Amino acid sequence: MLPSPAREQAIYELVNTHHLKENDIYLLEFIPLIEMIWADGKNQQAEIDLLYNYALEHISHLEQLTGGESPVSVEDVNAFINRFMHHRPHPQFLKDLRHYTQKLCFSSQDEQQNTDKKQTLLHYCMDIAAASVTSYPYDKHARIMESEKNLLLELMQAFQLSPDITINNE
Repeated sequence: MLPSPAREQAIYELVNTHHLKENDIYLLEFIPLIEMIWADGKNQQAEIDLLYNYALEHISHLEQLTGGESPVSVEDVNAFINRFMHHRPHPQFLKDLRHYTQKLCFSSQDEQQNTDKKQTLLHYCMDIAAASVTSYPYDKHARIMESEKNLLLELMQAFQLSPDITINNE
């Protein structure tokens, strides 16, 4: 967990520099998924559906952690997602927000919990990349576009996940 002053500074920056709401901190995990949705330049329904699936799992997890009371409402989740789905955000803006995701969402004392969270996000990113193609027919190596492949590699590096990490298939 980030020390309180560093955490407070990060929240202050998110609110005042990036114009997020304070409780959006609980939704920052969506940022890599949003990046992946837009990596090919289009947001497609199958990709958005996967984001909502992740959101439902995330809210359920938050409720378990807090004894049934989520720090964010369904309306908060929808507003956060809608902010990024109606118009393509600038890629650098999303990358900046990803920095806060890394800083604030993967700061548990339990390293295995951090790794599991990162792996789950990466798996969803892979599913999003494979969910839709921008045009048919596509070359046998073009199901996942080059921009999506590059982002997947960038996320693996940012999350410090290496290919030799065991994948948990459920």
